[in-house]
Amino acid sequence: MKSIDELDLDPIMRSRAEELLARCPWVIYTSGRRDVAAQARAMAQNHLADPQTYLTKTYQYGKVFLAAIVELAPVDQRSVEKVAQTIRAVIQEQPDALVWKHRDGTCVDLQPLEDAFGDPTVKGQDVMRFIQNCPDTVRFIMREGGLRRWHWECRKAPATTAEI
Repeated sequence: MKSIDELDLDPIMRSRAEELLARCPWVIYTSGRRDVAAQARAMAQNHLADPQTYLTKTYQYGKVFLAAIVELAPVDQRSVEKVAQTIRAVIQEQPDALVWKHRDGTCVDLQPLEDAFGDPTVKGQDVMRFIQNCPDTVRFIMREGGLRRWHWECRKAPATTAEI
């Protein structure tokens, strides 16, 4: 569980995350802005949970990452650290191979509020209703590459004159 401050969010995403938490205090945020190392680690964990399809279903260049893991980490394919190291190596060699929304703080991951069958609980339905009715929501998904991951993305705040 992470606090809103720990998520390091873009101003619009932060505001909406705070608003959702005020309305639905049972929400647990698990991820916000990520640097390359944190993104590679998250990708490695998800890949190990679903090595057959996660990378190829979730990322445009997922086959590149999967091939590198098979080639560079054949012995240690079950090690989060080794797989993350391999993913970071691909990103360093091919920076355009990965585009991820967690990089700019415009999205959060939430702990899924689902029953054993994968259907949203009553509290989960309240969360989904808020997200789906939020005018800043760009995307909300309940699955990433077949894994139970609630991922909410909002529009990015306009650049300030100090950033231009």
